[in-house]
Amino acid sequence: MTQYLLIAIVVVGLLGGWIGYEAGHKAGSAEIQIKWDADKTAIQKAADVALAAVTAQKEKALADNEAIQATYQSQLQSAQTTAGDLARRLRDYQNAAHGGPMPPPTGGSGPVTSASIPSEGRLDSALAARLAECAGNEAQLSALIAEIKPQL
Repeated sequence: MTQYLLIAIVVVGLLGGWIGYEAGHKAGSAEIQIKWDADKTAIQKAADVALAAVTAQKEKALADNEAIQATYQSQLQSAQTTAGDLARRLRDYQNAAHGGPMPPPTGGSGPVTSASIPSEGRLDSALAARLAECAGNEAQLSALIAEIKPQL
């Protein structure tokens, strides 16, 4: 009987140990799971904050890029308009200076008469002054040639 009692005590001891082990294991597992869930929540919050910051930076960069592109396009359009206006004015001046219209380039404006050039009076007076100077130089040159020719 003592053998049975000893076996019963060993079985009860083993069974009690096993039940204690299982209870501790479940409690430990639950505690680990709670800590793991808390870590996952903290990691997710940090990732959400970082993602929001990166998204905000990206949106700001895209907005800045659009503003730069708009400024560039505006400047480009202004330069093209200025270049077109300069080309038209040069064609108009050339037409007026040569006394007749030249064929406009494709997409250009039509000829402009010489009366529409605002600085025509100044150009005429400057041209007259240069022509008078040339005539005076020609007279001096002719006199010099006449003086040197007999000496040769």
